[in-house]
Amino acid sequence: MICSPFEDGIIFHTEGENLVGRNVQYLVPLRDCEKSVNGHFILNYHIKSLTPQQAAHARLIESTLGEEDEVGGCGVGFFLKTDEMDYLPEEAFGLRIYATNEQFANTVKNGLRGFLDAVCIRCPGAAFNKLHPFAPQILQHLETFPQLRPILPTVAELDDRKDRKEQYSRFTVATISRFHHYFRGQRGTDYLSGDPLAIVPWNEGQDTLSEELRAEWISQTERKLLDGSKQQQRPTFDNLTARVWIKNNYKIEPNRKIEKRTVYQNYLDTCNQKSYLRDTTFGIILNNVFPNIEGTNGGRDKPSYTNLQLISDVKPVRQKRKKADVLSSEEEDE
Repeated sequence: MICSPFEDGIIFHTEGENLVGRNVQYLVPLRDCEKSVNGHFILNYHIKSLTPQQAAHARLIESTLGEEDEVGGCGVGFFLKTDEMDYLPEEAFGLRIYATNEQFANTVKNGLRGFLDAVCIRCPGAAFNKLHPFAPQILQHLETFPQLRPILPTVAELDDRKDRKEQYSRFTVATISRFHHYFRGQRGTDYLSGDPLAIVPWNEGQDTLSEELRAEWISQTERKLLDGSKQQQRPTFDNLTARVWIKNNYKIEPNRKIEKRTVYQNYLDTCNQKSYLRDTTFGIILNNVFPNIEGTNGGRDKPSYTNLQLISDVKPVRQKRKKADVLSSEEEDE
């Protein structure tokens, strides 16, 4: 395996091989039970499955991470299933580290998990050792990501870890049920050695979630736990923003009726977000926020919501949405 400069990053390949990046590494920031950033996970994807649109990237990260977690055995899967950690797919970003085949991509993925202390147990020493000779090139490249600089080790630190045979990630749960190793926090803080809340996440200052959206996400999670529901739509910035907008602008009022088209148009005109949900998805979220409303479709009356009322007049904050601004159902739905 050889590491060489490639396009906007670096690529792992064999001698004389045609340099075609078939796989790329992604980093997914993770959030604790309070929905604050706390750690990260590293995945790789086949480039043909990626699209230029960030929305599609987000869905890809989401679906692949979810499938892996269903298999079990991974540290991040344990945290996700116990609601100790969660993630917003839109926050994932590419590391611009490529590989020409899946074998190299998996080696790089697992080695990087050890290098960067990702939340995982699938970072065997063999992958760390295979990646170790390229540490100077990798670290130099990762220095171009300002958000990663707080956790980048030095070459000397990686040399020391290799010599002491500590190649696994130190931000891990390492075979929890068998060895009870709980490590969370920067540089592998022992999660059980003191107050877990006193551990300051390395990426705390990088949080992009507003307090209003964070509170809505926590409320949504608590509701799921109270209802005993196993099925929950993966939160996204767009979904959370729409939920908050609905709660701020509408209320339950018995026997009041409002056209569905009017509610959706108010959302398009006054909800300040980058990408807008299609009317069908918006309707699902509206019914989830207000389970007691009733919908009518067809017949003599226009499609309407019953028991729903606008709290106050909503004033447009931007021009009417262009069709291209609204996400397609393939991009937004699970």
